Amino acid sequence: MTAQELGASLQQTFADKIIDIDAPQPGRLYVTIDPQSVVEVAAHLQDDLGCRFVINAGTDRRRQRGKFLITHFFAKDRDGIYIALHAEVDEDDPKIPSITPVVPAANWAEREFRDMVGVVPEGHPDPRRLVLADDWPEDLYPLRWDVEHGFKPPIADCAPAALRSANHHPRAAV
Repeated sequence: MTAQELGASLQQTFADKIIDIDAPQPGRLYVTIDPQSVVEVAAHLQDDLGCRFVINAGTDRRRQRGKFLITHFFAKDRDGIYIALHAEVDEDDPKIPSITPVVPAANWAEREFRDMVGVVPEGHPDPRRLVLADDWPEDLYPLRWDVEHGFKPPIADCAPAALRSANHHPRAAV
């Protein structure tokens, strides 16, 4: 199977859910879907087509498109095809259905894009933070464009006194 053939198969199966599909070179397939169909399409890639989940990523594209981009990467190893499953998420409601219930390997990666970009994977079985400390400020996501480069949040009140002192804090010299 080629990337073009896989794209045609997905187009036929999910015609009303696919926004754009492109196979720009051999072995690469980029599929943009409606975010509400991400679980169904991811399950089809894994369970029906034998694709392997690789990773996912969250990107702040609000400057360019006014949206966040969530991309789930899959590989169809037997055919040498790398699939990027894109879904754009509105800035006003940064949520996308979690694929972790059907693709367990996505667990930590979904928690990471939630921590870093602030897009919530709804229905995720373990909504705890993964990357950020528990005392990290709510609604502050370090990979968003509106967070200043090098920003350091204030030390939490619950931190030991020695850490709250500027003379003893490891970030004080930075």
